[in-house]
Amino acid sequence: MLLRLLFVVFFAAQVNPAGAQLPDDASHAAELPVRAAPTPRLSCRPTSTAQRGTALLVHGLNQNPETFDDLEQLFSGLGIRPCTLVLLGHSTADDPTAVTQQQWLAQVVDAYDEIRAGVPERPVMLVGYSLGAALLIRLLDERPQTKVSGLVLIAPPVSLQWYSYAIRALTPLRIFGASVPSLAPEAYRVHPWTSLAMYHATLETISHITPPRTGVMALRQLPALVFLNPRDELVDSDGVVAWIDEHQLEHWKVTLLTPTPVDEDLPEHLIIDPSSLGEKQWDVFQREVTSFVDRICPQ
Repeated sequence: MLLRLLFVVFFAAQVNPAGAQLPDDASHAAELPVRAAPTPRLSCRPTSTAQRGTALLVHGLNQNPETFDDLEQLFSGLGIRPCTLVLLGHSTADDPTAVTQQQWLAQVVDAYDEIRAGVPERPVMLVGYSLGAALLIRLLDERPQTKVSGLVLIAPPVSLQWYSYAIRALTPLRIFGASVPSLAPEAYRVHPWTSLAMYHATLETISHITPPRTGVMALRQLPALVFLNPRDELVDSDGVVAWIDEHQLEHWKVTLLTPTPVDEDLPEHLIIDPSSLGEKQWDVFQREVTSFVDRICPQ
């Protein structure tokens, strides 16, 4: 797998002539942008039972947000209204070469504020997959006053396999609109190529939360359910557990899931849906989420 990844990183870069020069967003300043776009691009599904809360769902890098359908159905059936945020660069109408981590963070801030304004007294959960998990951790780190009932974090990239950082060497080429072939299964990705601007924004997001900067006390007080694949070839599951222990996140529960690999030619990365996990592991996931929701959002 390492040879496959290094081949993609160092030999498969392509240049998009339409790419525009991107602003430098490498600053570690804690300032949050005011707005990312005219609307936060939220899509909410009604609950199929009596509503007892709302969940903000944030997807992963180059992930098609429509693949959250099973996750949305699960929360809807538990009385939690799922609201999925589509990050910039993650629709076929978007330019994936013109995104920054500050834009993504601003979108998450706006989406949370919109949800909270609509349900000021009801529980709000945050649910993030991979990049989405990192963005939600950063939201809580930089806005400790954010009022949420709990977190569900799937493959949070607070610790990556060492070779996952190799892509950083190519990120300066983002100013030319450069992209590399996507490492995600075709059924789950938005674009067949992942722009280096998106990789740069992802790595910058991760750098802001390793370690947390200002909101670690808020993170310690929140219950969280963390799902990891011990065979994950992108996220270092042992490193994530060590990160949780290092920051004394005693209310964070880790559950290990071992799905069948979707594609042996692609690096293994945890994907949450029945077909990817398999029936037994999907049942484990559903039971854990149901128990967690019952605890933090009692009926």
